[in-house]
Amino acid sequence: GRLIDFKRDYMKHTENHPRALKYGVRSDIVHEINNAKQLILFESNATNNLATDDITLLPRPNDVAHFWNEGADEQNGSFRSEINRVINGLSKNNSLAIQTSILGSRGPFGRNNANFVYVAKMLRMKIVVVCQRDFWEGHYRLMEALASGAMVMTDPMHPLPAYLEDEESLVVYHSMAELKDKIMYYLSHTKDRLKIARLGYEIVMEYHQSAAYMERLIFGNWSTLDGL
Repeated sequence: GRLIDFKRDYMKHTENHPRALKYGVRSDIVHEINNAKQLILFESNATNNLATDDITLLPRPNDVAHFWNEGADEQNGSFRSEINRVINGLSKNNSLAIQTSILGSRGPFGRNNANFVYVAKMLRMKIVVVCQRDFWEGHYRLMEALASGAMVMTDPMHPLPAYLEDEESLVVYHSMAELKDKIMYYLSHTKDRLKIARLGYEIVMEYHQSAAYMERLIFGNWSTLDGL
């Protein structure tokens, strides 16, 4: 056989329809999430006898995180930097506990190694905001955040990963004003926030790990957009 030139041959191999298999949940991230959860439970048991299998019910003393360093990548990260400015401004006006910097490393090393400090911080957040790079769609950050049990807010994707729905398993924002409004709404509506966080966690753990992706690749109905 010969190598497929995707740019030239993809229409031949996809029946003229694009297909979507988004970034999944990395197994090393799941491992570190479990480690961080056990540490949090151990620390909490020492003070208030907390014990829960529901990751969304872990103590989450911090309000909002967006893991990015403002100005870190002006070529591809200007939108992410703007998100930081919005969250920093919201924090000053409302005294929120936030995280607006990267924990761990960027680039290939950061994407190929699970950082415990980063993972543990996500498990301490009520809301994690993610957004994509400029001129690019898809990233691991979305799945990492959902797997942490926080409620996740994302910019639009076309389409969202399989089974994820706006206002049901995550929250989509379409403008900076909407981002601010929805952050404040869900911080003050705990029941709604936890319901969305819980369903988001359940979906990614069932449908977006490697085994589920391989099953969908091999046995999926790829006459549809995402092989369902």
